[in-house]
Amino acid sequence: MTETTNNKDITQLLQSVAAIKSKYDEINRLTGADYNIFNVLKLQRDEVRLHSRFIGDLLNPKGKHGRGDVFLKLFLEQLQPNIEDNIANSFIVKNAKVYIEKSIGSISNDNTEGGQIDLIIEDIQHNRIIIENKIYAPDQLNQMLRYHNYDKNALLLYLTLYDKEASNESVTREDNSKLEIGKEYFNITYKTDIVIWLNACIKSYTENKKYSYFFRGAIEQYLNIVKQLTGQAMNDKMKDEIVKLLESQYHINGD
Repeated sequence: MTETTNNKDITQLLQSVAAIKSKYDEINRLTGADYNIFNVLKLQRDEVRLHSRFIGDLLNPKGKHGRGDVFLKLFLEQLQPNIEDNIANSFIVKNAKVYIEKSIGSISNDNTEGGQIDLIIEDIQHNRIIIENKIYAPDQLNQMLRYHNYDKNALLLYLTLYDKEASNESVTREDNSKLEIGKEYFNITYKTDIVIWLNACIKSYTENKKYSYFFRGAIEQYLNIVKQLTGQAMNDKMKDEIVKLLESQYHINGD
């Protein structure tokens, strides 16, 4: 917006944006687009009961979705360009197993072993992908270190809403050295990796009409929850309309 913009211009801008929002609020009310079963059940922030279980079932070739290893393949495809790890590129999806909230034993006295891992994906050659799922819960003492020690050859992923590294408390060894990010563990995010992956899952339903719309709708509902948590929930059409308004009438670049 230029420096010559006055209070009247600002008022008109706010009124125009409010009118656009009001229009889409009414559309959402009439179509039920704002209805989300996960919000109704107040599960949107629940790491275990919603996020780990829903993601785990999608990744499971024997999951309730009935799509076999399609979603697991799509997940690995999302990882491969950004993660230089042999497991990400050579993982065998056929007959892979998924474990949710798997106990790896009691936490040892020195806090270097044991605990409960959110997600483990294991192929027939016992290659493992370990996912520590963080929405809002803080890291535990030596948490990522314990999971690394459980299987030092596993692909260890730290999943957060945004691009956040594991805390020093979680990755520091007794000799004060730390697990190396990009080598001993990798960051992935809900905002980017999970959103892209879920969109790919939804697209796979669109491309194959024989599968039920019900399952696709469930993934779409979950995707909306992820977008809410990562600040991406604005209706795309409404966002485009606001951007066009700014560009055409107020000479503001939407980029």
